[in-house]
Amino acid sequence: MANVKKDRLPKSADPNKVKYRVLDSSPEYSESGEVAAAKAALAKAESSAPAEYKSAYSDEIKNLTERILSGEKFSYDFNADPIYNVYREQSEADRRRAVSDAVSSAALLTGGYGNSYGVTAAQEASAKSAENLRKIIPSLLEAAYDRWYGEREAERERLRAVMDLESADYGKYRDSVSDYMSNRDYAYGKYADMSKADFDRYLSELSQWNADRDYDRRVYEYDEDAKYRAERAAAEDAARARDYEMKQKQYELDVYKAQQAAATAAANAAARAAKSSSSSSSSKSKSGGSDGNVGTSVAARAFLDGLTSGSALDSRGRVRMEFVNEVKAAKKSEKITKEEYDSLMNYFRQRGISEG
Repeated sequence: MANVKKDRLPKSADPNKVKYRVLDSSPEYSESGEVAAAKAALAKAESSAPAEYKSAYSDEIKNLTERILSGEKFSYDFNADPIYNVYREQSEADRRRAVSDAVSSAALLTGGYGNSYGVTAAQEASAKSAENLRKIIPSLLEAAYDRWYGEREAERERLRAVMDLESADYGKYRDSVSDYMSNRDYAYGKYADMSKADFDRYLSELSQWNADRDYDRRVYEYDEDAKYRAERAAAEDAARARDYEMKQKQYELDVYKAQQAAATAAANAAARAAKSSSSSSSSKSKSGGSDGNVGTSVAARAFLDGLTSGSALDSRGRVRMEFVNEVKAAKKSEKITKEEYDSLMNYFRQRGISEG
């Protein structure tokens, strides 16, 4: 497997712990031991190529071929044939013996004197011997041809045998070449496959390393952003708290001022209401009407006390609607006069009436 240098970063979501850094040692490819061994095996296989073929029979094949192709044509001279000469010597001896016998036989017949019969018999015996010698020439010719043809055929047979040996040797050489090429191709295929697999593993490691680095960067940036957002949110919360505290103090001051203003206004309204009630009572007395509704002034003062104490106000300093409804009910039941009601409602509007 490829030797890959690795530099991993711990993964953490805690912005106080994650410290991103650029990796300064990316994976580097180096040939694994297995691939190096396959490469050495390939070099060994390539160096074991068979030497160039050299024939052990080329000279003999050449000589035999030349002799067969350039051999003399068949010719026969019976006078030069040793066998013929043996037959001729034998025939000559037979002829002399036959002539001698013929002459001797003729002499016996004539009482020891030569005659023409003896000569004729001798000639016939000599001619017969010569004829017998001529009759064996064709068989000698055939035998000579057979010997010549046999010699040529023996040379061809030897050539075929030598060529068979040559073919066997060359076949062995071609087998060795084939074995060499098979071994070389196998070693090359093994080296190529292992080298590719080794490099693919390196590429995978490199891709994973890049993915890890990018992930670490994103984690760091996310955590740094989270830390920034947390710090910013804390700062905003603190600012809002300070602002709320200031507004609360301002509100409390405004409520206090409103209560003081309400007390003053209530006192003035009460005075005006009392004066108006007094005038109305006097008018009724003179006309023989009612002697005056004393409870009206008491109710008005009670409403004024509620404003002064702040119990009639909500948290924002506005007049509560329930309090307004109580004033309306008091007017309807004539516990306060219309003038007192108008004065109170006018003040309520100035202060603001709560919606709920």
